[in-house]
Amino acid sequence: MLDHKQNKSSYIVEAQETLEVYLQRTYGELENNYRAQDVRFAQSCTAIALDISGMLLQAGDSPTIGVIKGKVVDERGCSQREPLQPRRYDGAVEFGAHVICLSDGLVYDPMVGPSPLPIKEYLMSAFLNKEVELDLSYFSTETIKLPKL
Repeated sequence: MLDHKQNKSSYIVEAQETLEVYLQRTYGELENNYRAQDVRFAQSCTAIALDISGMLLQAGDSPTIGVIKGKVVDERGCSQREPLQPRRYDGAVEFGAHVICLSDGLVYDPMVGPSPLPIKEYLMSAFLNKEVELDLSYFSTETIKLPKL
């Protein structure tokens, strides 16, 4: 059993839990804007993406970890990124970035839904932002050591 206590997360990946069950369960747990009842962040998109990646690796897939970021805006000579606004939370939450797992042209992100989406559809529908960037240079399964499940 893989326990994410370091993230103060409320979820545990059971050794026998299927990817489908994990996605469905995590989708339900994320209903409260990634927060616990006391408003602290209770979930970690990075931990979730790594859990999914580990399950896909065990299934023989070659997943990649991606980072979604808002577009760069330049105001008065200062460049910064727009915060991400997940569509699911209708603007109630903003992220500086969001970590996801991709495999075979699909994005696995239980924040958006319990089923994977094609990359283009995901990028067009996951956030209220008009433009987002997907960066695949932060992680790859070749350079990050993933825990064995």
